[in-house]
Amino acid sequence: MQHHVNVYVRAGDLVSANKLFDEMPDRNSFSWAALISGYIQNGMFSDGSGMFRDMVCSGSFPNHYAIGSVLRSCQEFGSSGLKLGMQIHGLIYVLACNVLISMYGR
Repeated sequence: MQHHVNVYVRAGDLVSANKLFDEMPDRNSFSWAALISGYIQNGMFSDGSGMFRDMVCSGSFPNHYAIGSVLRSCQEFGSSGLKLGMQIHGLIYVLACNVLISMYGR
């Protein structure tokens, strides 16, 4: 199912991609990133950044595609985009620190 979300996104059919995504029982970082990227590539920056927020709030780990897409969209938001970019920067820092602590702890 995750692959199908990406197929719809690449075809520019975000309505079908979002519908399929909503019906998915298990969402992974690939399906989240595909939809986030699709929104942003189609100029729907608020939807893409909102989807990123939903991803993080759901406890899903954002992959580099999702992070890269939402960071690229920050320039479209002016001063609020800078704030969002700084928040994402902080998230990246926290995630990296946690991974490093785990690595050195073992």
